[in-house]
Amino acid sequence: MIIGIREFKNRATELVRLVESSNKEITITRHSKPVARLVPSRKFANPEEEHLHRLAALGLVRLGDGKPFDRKWRPIKGKGKPMSQIVIEEREDRF
Repeated sequence: MIIGIREFKNRATELVRLVESSNKEITITRHSKPVARLVPSRKFANPEEEHLHRLAALGLVRLGDGKPFDRKWRPIKGKGKPMSQIVIEEREDRF
């Protein structure tokens, strides 16, 4: 929803209630140019969670749904030593 600053001033309480109840955003304009946005406040457990949701809103990350990534995934079987053993041996050489 886009609204002029004068109308916003006259209907501020009503518009805040609208944003609060509907989770819609309101863009406030001055001389037909956007100057501010009224957005619903979201309560997050911590700042990291809030930041993650902002990144998701920008399309930079996808939030998980708690389900496994892909049930069709199977480990690659190879010949020779397991990769974990190779890493352990490499680290032992450093000490």
